Amino acid sequence: MKALAIARLTVRESMRRRSLVVVGALWAVLAALTFARPAIAGGHRVQVAFSQNLWLASFFTVLLGVFLAAPSIPADLEERRIFTILSKPVRSWDYFLGKFLGFAAFLGAILAAYLALFSVLVAVAFRDLSAEEKETYFHARSRREAVELQVGSLDEGASLPAAAAGGAEFVVVDDAHPSARWVFEGLDPDRLPPGPIAGQARLRFRSEGGGSPFSVRCRLKLLERATGGEESREYEVARGRPLEFQFPRELLTREGDLELVLERVTDGEIFVVQRESAVLYSSREHYVTNLAKAIFVVYLEVLVVLAVALAGSAFLSGPVAILLSLFVYLVGHLLAVIRSFARAMMSSPEVVREAVGAIFRPDAGHHHGPAASEEPGWQLRLASRGLSAFCDVCPDFGRFAVSERVSGGVSLSWSEIFRLSPSPGEGGPVEYAALYAGLAILAGWLLFHFTDVERGEGPVLRLLSRLRSRPRKAPP
Repeated sequence: MKALAIARLTVRESMRRRSLVVVGALWAVLAALTFARPAIAGGHRVQVAFSQNLWLASFFTVLLGVFLAAPSIPADLEERRIFTILSKPVRSWDYFLGKFLGFAAFLGAILAAYLALFSVLVAVAFRDLSAEEKETYFHARSRREAVELQVGSLDEGASLPAAAAGGAEFVVVDDAHPSARWVFEGLDPDRLPPGPIAGQARLRFRSEGGGSPFSVRCRLKLLERATGGEESREYEVARGRPLEFQFPRELLTREGDLELVLERVTDGEIFVVQRESAVLYSSREHYVTNLAKAIFVVYLEVLVVLAVALAGSAFLSGPVAILLSLFVYLVGHLLAVIRSFARAMMSSPEVVREAVGAIFRPDAGHHHGPAASEEPGWQLRLASRGLSAFCDVCPDFGRFAVSERVSGGVSLSWSEIFRLSPSPGEGGPVEYAALYAGLAILAGWLLFHFTDVERGEGPVLRLLSRLRSRPRKAPP
């Protein structure tokens, strides 16, 4: 296949680029600094190293891909290498696809080498950890979600489905419904990690009895349905922090179902929970396996940025294509903030107007009286719809954010990574990356296919030059 020959040529050219040395040296220095944290306890140093090195792998691989791919086609045009290639029986599609495959293979090899080197560095740098700390921090745990959420009723302590408490999405634990109950089915003790039965719960709370606004106490019970075994413990819940709980392993003697019950300790406390709010940690795997999955997700993110950079190089100059690619990468990580701002334009227009006025006209004063109208004007409606449409088109790189989960010791599953969805863009990272990278490659090839190679002008530049050269009508 001719595209593979172009890919091999692209790999050889990439290995001779100076940007590889500069980015690689900076990457190596910062990666080495992530292991030098003497002020952090041993086990937590592992989490910090995992989190920061995954971020470094994502950022520097994207940076390297942009600096390699964005100026590649303009450089071929400037140095007239493209005439030698296209003078042979090579189609424009083979040339463009070969470029992408070459850069993708080169960056994939770099990430694979980094995974191997990082695994060795972790084993050497943290060899002084105790056996218990290694068991805890060098193994990732899978999360088992509840199959059902029930809410306690005052009617003789009966439990009702979540929908019966006023909504299927969340449950409110208050005076009328004093408890919430998560049901976990089909738990096998042989598949659980060694040690106590552990899990995590995320609770939102509000105190109406004069308690602390920052923390609250709650009671958790773990019930084994088959034997009737029960264990109860009280925990302090901090606002915005997950609750890590543990129960004796002897409570689950054989495969069966468990119930996790949340109860209030103090009157006046109100909890809001969902079915996904509580999870149990089930099977475990070695950190290298989990890290390899995370690196694969990082590679998918790199492929999307690489396709955008190569598409930009088909009709833009090298520096402009670099800026465009970095802009898309930056905005793709801020889409959640942009979407929130677009919604605020419609729901709170006066707040948005006042905030924009404070930024651009700080000396004009602010109107603190009652708003004349709460309806957004046509300018805000147009801007909100434009931002929403931009967010729908721009790739959301938050879909590839896995460093927090991996550093927290939570396992990534291949089924989650390869998950397919009937709705475009709603599947896992593989489907999302394939959609956006494929569209960017197709758009870039179409722009390159209609490029005037002799003059180095693409369809966009030709259109602009024609508009500028149109004769103007003389005034009457």
